Amino acid sequence: MLLHRHLLGCVSFLVPSSDRAIGLFSAATIDTSRAGAGTQAAGRGAPLVLFTYSPAMARIRDARPPDAARLAEIHVVSWQVAYRGVLADEFLDRLTSTTRLDWWTSRLARIPPRWAVLVTEDEGHVTGFVSIGHCADDDRSHSEAGELYAMYVDPLHWGLGFGRHLLVGAEERFRADAYTNASLWVLRDNQRARRFYELGGWRADGVEQRMVIGSDAVTAVRYLKGFAGS
Repeated sequence: MLLHRHLLGCVSFLVPSSDRAIGLFSAATIDTSRAGAGTQAAGRGAPLVLFTYSPAMARIRDARPPDAARLAEIHVVSWQVAYRGVLADEFLDRLTSTTRLDWWTSRLARIPPRWAVLVTEDEGHVTGFVSIGHCADDDRSHSEAGELYAMYVDPLHWGLGFGRHLLVGAEERFRADAYTNASLWVLRDNQRARRFYELGGWRADGVEQRMVIGSDAVTAVRYLKGFAGS
């Protein structure tokens, strides 16, 4: 598969999935650094933290229309931190939450059946989101195949387990919506994100796709996970 649709208004993809447009490289910003790290370095070189979450710290719920501005903010700042040094600075510096606000407003106003946007909260403050739904890959378009489109955590809350909480919540929703398996895409060179998913039981299936983000040519790899008892 090559170039498909629009991601943050700058990337084209082949698969006709409107939700995938919000962030193909899911979990690129999840729990990969300690909280409080500087924005230039937070996405690189820090230990992977998966299990520091305490149930008393946060709650997970379905996103609501008033969350649109906050999700747009998390979406953009996560890219700007996580992909610093991976994508061109000029491209990242041009991103603004305004470019995503209309999309999020529209999406949260009408979420289709068997799709979901979940958020984590810490004392009422949204810290991250995950978007899931039906898989639109040509070889996985059957009704039981889901896809994790995007998952991002505010960099100020990295390393605290919110990403793990979102991932578990997404998997539970897949099961509840009668998906027996799900896929996701992540940058091939994003080793921290890949370890995150592998520790969660996701496995690369060997399928890759090339794309251009800004002026950078990159490769994404696909991961799959089955849900026993679904």
